[in-house]
Amino acid sequence: MRRAYATLICEALQPTRDSQLHACRRAPPKGTPERYFKLSRYLTTMDIDAIRRFCLQFPHVTENVQWGYDLVFKVDGRMFLVTPLEPAPVRMSFKASPENFIQLCERPGVRPAPYMARAQWVALEQLNTLPDPELRELIAESYRLVFEKLPKRRQQDLQSGAAPAAKKKSVPAAKKKSSAHKKKRRVPGAKKKVVKRGRRK
Repeated sequence: MRRAYATLICEALQPTRDSQLHACRRAPPKGTPERYFKLSRYLTTMDIDAIRRFCLQFPHVTENVQWGYDLVFKVDGRMFLVTPLEPAPVRMSFKASPENFIQLCERPGVRPAPYMARAQWVALEQLNTLPDPELRELIAESYRLVFEKLPKRRQQDLQSGAAPAAKKKSVPAAKKKSSAHKKKRRVPGAKKKVVKRGRRK
């Protein structure tokens, strides 16, 4: 499984020739850590390698291959970006805000993501459909939107680095009743207690 996963990744990596010759000088958006945009100084065209390195800079992000050849990025088990490792009609899908979803779907090369349009996911027909700085901002927004949908307690645990509390196994009500009404076993040789009741006058 690991070998197949590594093979898919290597086949999909196509770094551009001039990726290190140009610099993107656009300032990162307000409220976003600047370290998430280090790649903007070295890359002018997003490819699979650039997408992987960029997404994995976010905290608590994991990647895995699902549905055969789709590279999926998740935060705490919830998807925020999907990109195929083989040729496909859609090259990238990610979550957008309700305002950006409407605006992006009106642009050429962008359409509602299949099966995920109800959740405001958009799909790009090509990786260069949008300018790189804008694409990085939208990916960062997708990560933020998914992270904010996590339960508040879970967000605090992730930010503090604490492990999630183990869930107690719930005992079915039927078992509780049966255990409560279980009869005590009689010990051999034990005498029964006889309760004498007085006659009513």
